[in-house]
Order: sequence, then C-alpha cells, then structure tokens
Amino acid sequence: MTSDHFLFRHRYIGPIEITFFVPCYNEENNILFTIQTLERATKHFRDLRYEILIFDDASQDQTSESVLKYIQDHPTLPISLIRNQKNQGLGHNYFRGAKLALGNYYMLVNGDNDIHEDFIVKILSHRGKADLIIPYIVNQKDRSWTRQVISHLFTCCVSFLSGNRLRYYNGQVLHLRETILMSNVKTNSLSYQAELICEAIRRGHSYLEVSSVAQLGPNQKNNAFILKNFYLVGQALMRIFLYRLKSMMERILSPRCKISKT
Repeated sequence: MTSDHFLFRHRYIGPIEITFFVPCYNEENNILFTIQTLERATKHFRDLRYEILIFDDASQDQTSESVLKYIQDHPTLPISLIRNQKNQGLGHNYFRGAKLALGNYYMLVNGDNDIHEDFIVKILSHRGKADLIIPYIVNQKDRSWTRQVISHLFTCCVSFLSGNRLRYYNGQVLHLRETILMSNVKTNSLSYQAELICEAIRRGHSYLEVSSVAQLGPNQKNNAFILKNFYLVGQALMRIFLYRLKSMMERILSPRCKISKT
C-alpha cells in the first residue's frame, strides 16, 4: 500500500472546475457533516463540476469506513477516498492531493467541518476575481485564548518577515491548482499555506482577502500547535524571510545587470 492508495476513485467524464481537498485524521464524527456541507454549498452554483478528494491520514477510528458507506449510499456524488498507511501530515497530503486532483481550482476544506456552508459559497463566488482568494477569520474570539495568541503571533511574524500585510495566512485558500504545481514549496509543516501565499505574491499573482467564520462545535479539536511543530514552523519563517531577501537583492542588482550588458 502506497501513501496515495485509493480506496475509491470516482470516474469522471469531462473537465472538473474545482477540487475540494478534504484532509482527515480521526474524523469519524465529523467527516459526513463536511461532505454534506460541500454538497449544499455546490448546489448554489448551476452546473458546477467538482470533485471531493478525501485524504484519510491513517486514522485510528472508522473515518474511511464511514466515507465508503456514504459513497455506497450516494454513488453519483463525485467523491474519491485515499487512505495513507502511515500518518503523513497535512502539508504532505495537501501537495500530494494537488498532483492527483483534476480541478482547475484547488481548495482545502478540513474534515472536521470547521467552516459554514455560506463561507464556501462566498469563496466560490469570488473565483476568477484574483489568482488567490484568501480567507481571514473574523470570530477569533470564539477560539481559546492560547490559539488566539499563537495565531496572532504567527500572522505578525509572517507579515514582518515577508513584507506582506495580510490578515491571515492559514485559512482555506482557493488556489489555481497550476500555481501549486509550479510552486517551489516542499514543506510538510503546518506553515505550508503561508509559504505558498508568500511565494505566489512574490511572483506577482493577484489576491483577494475574504472574511471567514470559523465553525467550532463541541466535537471540534485542534492539536496543530504541539511542540514538535514549532521547529518546522521556525524553519518555514526563515525561508520566507530569505526568499524576500533574495527578491530584494534581485531587484537591486537587476538594473545594474542590464546596464553592464549595453
């Protein structure tokens, strides 16, 4: 069994406009609600061709079994399921999913059902207005104070090191899938989205920020900010700064290079 082992692969005919990448780890109690949220959201758009690419990252519960049963009961839904033999991490699955996806657009929707149907509709309604549609959370106060502090510090650090002034860097960004495939970002850390955004902006891609509401229910959990991740996040922040420094040097030296050739 490989890291991209399909338990079920939906058969598609014709082009797909958007792939929803849905990562899961022990989301037996939430994943079906996530799928249903996506179903309702996509019905707001006539003839929207989409796929739901679910990654079960070696869950220890019945996540995959729940999804397979749902697929069996709803055979027309465009759902594909991949189960990892070993836990690979969100960043690894995100980039692997982009390679396996068929959509022109690519969007993360967490398997814990943490965003409202209305927000997905709002994001999709802005597709085509910019290369990146970047959400930011407006109900941060609904989160724990530790999560608020860590999130605020991370956002400030990325903005300071990159020179950008975004409100949030770790949301469910709507990307053109091609920009992800062409990206040089290879990290598996939790900061992969921040690196992707900073690289895209540095390359001149347009972006649009859209307000988001986080949906934190009683079954929700978050173990993202554990000690072992801080080292990897620190490395990512350093790369963001070094890439900015490199770009600044290139802009400074570029005119001189042109003059020397004449």
